[in-house]
Amino acid sequence: MDDYSPVGQCPKDMWDRVLAVNLNGPYLVSKAAVKQFEKQDTSVARLIINIGSDTSYRGLQTGAAYTASKAGLEALTKNMASYYGANRIYTVALLLGSMAGTNIADACAQGVYLQTYLRILAAQTMYTAGANGTPLKAVAKYCLFLSDEDITPSANGSCIVFNRNWPEA
Repeated sequence: MDDYSPVGQCPKDMWDRVLAVNLNGPYLVSKAAVKQFEKQDTSVARLIINIGSDTSYRGLQTGAAYTASKAGLEALTKNMASYYGANRIYTVALLLGSMAGTNIADACAQGVYLQTYLRILAAQTMYTAGANGTPLKAVAKYCLFLSDEDITPSANGSCIVFNRNWPEA
């Protein structure tokens, strides 16, 4: 997570840290997974699920670093799906909104770029614990659903908004 700073105020070290975790991390894991999958029996569908964010298409929901990292992950997902789908190596991304039961508030406790944060608050309804936010258990169930042999090929390349409609579409 970043501190909600726009590109002009985003420190380079924050940019590097957020992209290292949110884009370079999935790239490295996907690269290793593809290499392993290529050694396996192609009669079985193999699936990579990237955890994206609905901030990738919203623009004003977080800062520049987080937004760019999640948009990059969406593009990586589509690239992998296009390239490896013919080999029954499928890739999807779940574009999550706020997650119930995570430590996202810890990032905000470190301080936020107030101007962006206030603009975000003005542009959407308030988060309400228990009413908004997708429970982690629901994400796990959806990943299991996507892993079904009949579902996996038809979902290839999908970037699925899974956010309990918060923030609103």
